Amino acid sequence: MPGSIYRIKGYIDFTGKRETFLFQYAYGMPFHTKSGLKVNNILVFIGDGLDH
Repeated sequence: MPGSIYRIKGYIDFTGKRETFLFQYAYGMPFHTKSGLKVNNILVFIGDGLDH
């Protein structure tokens, strides 16, 4: 992950899994867990100089 990315947070689906997962990335460490919710995939990126 580029050093300009500080945090990522949101909900994602993994191929082959029925559940939606809460995904977080901070301090170079990714983390995901089952969310228990069925929501659209969305990720929010926080960092410097991001190209929208």
